[in-house]
Amino acid sequence: MNIPNLLQTSLDHVLLKAISDFGEGVVVLDPPRIIYTNEAFSKMTSYSEKELVDLGSFFDLIPIDKKKQINDYLSRSSNDNVIVPRLETALLKKDGRQTHVEITTNSVSEGAKTTVVLVVRDITDQKRMANALKQSDQFEKLITTLSSQFINLAPHLIDEGINNAIKSIGEFIGVDRILMLSVAAEKVTDTVFEWSAPGIEKSSEVNNVLFSKFSVFFGKMKDSKVMYVSSPDELPVEAVAEKEFLKSRGVKSIVAVPMMTDGVLKGLLTFSTLRLAKKWTDEDLVLFRITAEMFANVMERKSNHKALRQNEDKFKELFNNAIDGIFIYELSDDGVPGKFIEVNDVACSKLGYTREELLTKTPLDIAAPETVPEIEKTIKKLLNHTNLSYEKVHLTKTGQKIPIEINAHIFNWNKQKVVQSIARDITDRKRAEETIRRQAYYDVLTNLPNRTLFKDRLEQGMKNAHHNKQMLAVMVLDLDRFKNINETLGHLLGDKLLVAVSERLLGVLHENETIARFGGDEFALLLPQLTKIEDATDHAQKIIELLAAPFKLNEHELHVTTSIGVSFYPDDGESSELVLKNAETAMYRAKDQGRNNYQLYASGMNVSAFKQLLMENSLRRALEKEEFVVYYQPQISLITQKVIGAEALVRWQHPDLGLVFPNEFIGLAEETGLIVPIGEWIIKKVCEQSKKWQADGFEKMCIGVNLSARQFQQLNLVSTIAKIIADTGLDPACLGLEVTESIAMKNADFTIAALNEFKKMKIHLSLDDFGTGYSSLSYLKRFPLETLKIDRSFVRDITTDPNDAAIVNAVVALAHSLKLDVVAEGVETEGQLTFLKNHQCDSVQGYIFSHPLSEINFLKFIKEYKK
Repeated sequence: MNIPNLLQTSLDHVLLKAISDFGEGVVVLDPPRIIYTNEAFSKMTSYSEKELVDLGSFFDLIPIDKKKQINDYLSRSSNDNVIVPRLETALLKKDGRQTHVEITTNSVSEGAKTTVVLVVRDITDQKRMANALKQSDQFEKLITTLSSQFINLAPHLIDEGINNAIKSIGEFIGVDRILMLSVAAEKVTDTVFEWSAPGIEKSSEVNNVLFSKFSVFFGKMKDSKVMYVSSPDELPVEAVAEKEFLKSRGVKSIVAVPMMTDGVLKGLLTFSTLRLAKKWTDEDLVLFRITAEMFANVMERKSNHKALRQNEDKFKELFNNAIDGIFIYELSDDGVPGKFIEVNDVACSKLGYTREELLTKTPLDIAAPETVPEIEKTIKKLLNHTNLSYEKVHLTKTGQKIPIEINAHIFNWNKQKVVQSIARDITDRKRAEETIRRQAYYDVLTNLPNRTLFKDRLEQGMKNAHHNKQMLAVMVLDLDRFKNINETLGHLLGDKLLVAVSERLLGVLHENETIARFGGDEFALLLPQLTKIEDATDHAQKIIELLAAPFKLNEHELHVTTSIGVSFYPDDGESSELVLKNAETAMYRAKDQGRNNYQLYASGMNVSAFKQLLMENSLRRALEKEEFVVYYQPQISLITQKVIGAEALVRWQHPDLGLVFPNEFIGLAEETGLIVPIGEWIIKKVCEQSKKWQADGFEKMCIGVNLSARQFQQLNLVSTIAKIIADTGLDPACLGLEVTESIAMKNADFTIAALNEFKKMKIHLSLDDFGTGYSSLSYLKRFPLETLKIDRSFVRDITTDPNDAAIVNAVVALAHSLKLDVVAEGVETEGQLTFLKNHQCDSVQGYIFSHPLSEINFLKFIKEYKK
């Protein structure tokens, strides 16, 4: 290194060492020749110290546009009397790139020779930061300007504004492309806006891109994080799909910013370069976030405006297509209605006016004149109520009156009170209300008063009778066997008969009397102001005779009788309910007495009726509470002396009455129809019990169950029993069905069909109580039976009555000739048993062996009988 003598004499070795190690660049010039540089300056220019000294002129390191600046600076530096400030300039590095520097100078003169010492500091990063800060300020000002513009931008100009804003931002920050993407349901749904720099082609659409395909990228987006890379290769290893996607689209660097609304990802804003990679600073990312927030707000405003426009369109459509008339009018501060300011199409068509005609009128102009004062009062109430509903009568252009229901709502609009009235035509409703009112008090078929109106008149009549110290009578009459007419000739003819009956009854009605139809074929008469009982009985007899005359309907001549019950106020009750109930009780007594008569109420009638009602209610609950139990009466073979089966007999374990026998409730069960579910329960119980006994090791045996008349006529009987057998898994041969002779012969063809179905299922079939009915031998041989059961009435006297003995002997012989087994019921004595054995009866059951037994006792009987 060639160090001038001046330095050698002016600086000692230590000082030279310090300059060499100085952190700033040091250059010593013999202007313009470089005679010394330290290591810091060498690194700054990328030349070696030797290369710099060999370079010759310092101006070789100066850009052309800076040479004059440096020459002037060095000239001034050579003047000892001039203080030269620091100079910011640029140096050329070895590779031709420029670096920003700040130069401080000092000169040393020795005679005519001047040596210049330059201290050079690299300020490239400082300049870059200053420029970045300046750009950041400018960018922030740009965003602020754009945001304020968007605030005042008309809704229809928002799209144009966004396009201009994106263009301005893209050009300012120097990217090649900006995309705004919409997001919904975990995927990118559409490219909403796009800007590309000049010379950059438009990107291919980014639609229906699933988040799951780019999990790394969208994971950050959903967490509201910015995703940025200066090269796709900077992406994490697992971001394979993202890397391929960016490279396939030529992306060099990219920033993706989430657009959030209320914490939900609604879109993405991406900034990308396609020509040169770009390093993103933290300042860049902050500004990009601000940009995304601005656009998110703008897009939310756009979405809200779109929804508002859609709602406005819907409102207009609803307004004009509403099923009700809509009237909007102004209301003065003192409650006086002004002219209509808007009406819909329905309002015009209902009233017969054009829209222009209606807008010249007020609500009072279209009200029926007689209702105007009341309407004025009602409208004034709106001043104290935000909502009000009322009814009025509109007057059409032609003068027709239309009942209207108004729902009025008051609100402020442009500092003026405005009322919106929704007017519904209630003509049909008024008509329906009148119909309903009439139906509430009158029978639809006959137009007679119904029970409700009759009761009102009865109560009024009772008040008058009490006040005048008189009595009145109530008659309840029911047509006898009317059900048969409905079932044989049809309900249409039945209805005509009821109308004809009501017309006859009206013909004998006196003034102040009331005839009503309670429903079905039940009528009632109210006879007020009676002075003696005979007045009522004479009337009842007259009605019986009146209805006895034939009715000629549709070429049919119908004969009708009636049963009438009569009760009196106050003797038979002091309330309308009690007087009516007692009249009905007397009517049922008339039916019990053979029909076609009348009966006066007597206090004893209610005792039996109440007991019957109590029993019926208890019976209905008994099935739900499982109060029924099955008893079993053993059947003994007279040939093998073994127990071969049993007959199942139901008992009712009543919580208050104890064990109730069938003769006390089976008839009522038949009458009410409860016998059907009770009978089904018995069959199911027997099947379950038989299956359990077999599982417990008892031999198979056939348990017989009686089928009632009503149960046997059920169309689903076969399928019901088949399902029970299937559900319980019982061998069908272990179930016996017993049908009485009278039931079987009621509809022989139906019986044959049903029994054949049971026969196919291998169920054991018996004809019960044989000999008590009127069986035809021709039908008997067609019934697929296996057993005849001789009724106990023949067995009772076989040892003392030759006729009974002969009948039993004949039945046994007949059964055997038809290859049927015979079971004798009700065997109680040794004499009866011996007779039956001697005449080849197959099996018996009766008290001589056992009463009907509970399940536990029946099993004990079987075990003990074997011994």
